[in-house]
Amino acid sequence: LALYDAAARDHEWLRSALEAAATDEAARGDEPRLRRMLELLPHSRQPVMLGIIRTDFMLDKGGRLKQIETNTISAAFSQAAPRLQCVHLRLLASEGVAAHVPIMRSDMGVVEAIASAHQLASERGRGSARGEGTVLFVVLEEEHLL
Repeated sequence: LALYDAAARDHEWLRSALEAAATDEAARGDEPRLRRMLELLPHSRQPVMLGIIRTDFMLDKGGRLKQIETNTISAAFSQAAPRLQCVHLRLLASEGVAAHVPIMRSDMGVVEAIASAHQLASERGRGSARGEGTVLFVVLEEEHLL
């Protein structure tokens, strides 16, 4: 997690990593999303940052837990994860497989993290922003929970 945090705060590294992709995006005639991100980078300094990630795991054939993905963009799935875990447990039970997996409450954890970050940002705000922490939700029409 420290690596993700360091990358998010290193604007020069982000610029160099995204520049080629933004150029390719323009050459393909795609909507300039990465170019816009690069334009906004200089304005993104803030006293408090909250990183919400989703890390996916699977069991290998030997029953060992293996990390298969870390998603740092969309936190939406955290709201559906506890319900999906219940579905997985039911499917396993229907096949006669006993699974002793605790239900993760990532839905409430994300809500609590956002509330805590908002409170901290309000306390650490600068100038006229003090006491006025803001939470911005970006919702993409193309993404669906279920």
